[in-house]
Amino acid sequence: MFSLRKCLYTAAIAVAAAAFSVSIAQGQGQSASTICKDGTPSAASGRGACSGHGGVDKAATSKAKKAAKAAKKEAKKEAKAAKKGTK
Repeated sequence: MFSLRKCLYTAAIAVAAAAFSVSIAQGQGQSASTICKDGTPSAASGRGACSGHGGVDKAATSKAKKAAKAAKKEAKKEAKAAKKGTK
């Protein structure tokens, strides 16, 4: 039998999962803004960010930033869908 309590419980779990995925996506975007040529992630950006690691790997850094942006967009979309489902 489908009860209101089960429905509300399911909606609460969906909202919590969406909020968690948004916080994870935001954290990933801030953890490594630059990738060095030896593969080392660096939170620093700008001149000298990877001076001891062979310089900045521009292609890898660009890919990482695009992936973080896509993850953030997807998490936002899921959160919006979860919120819409609870109304």
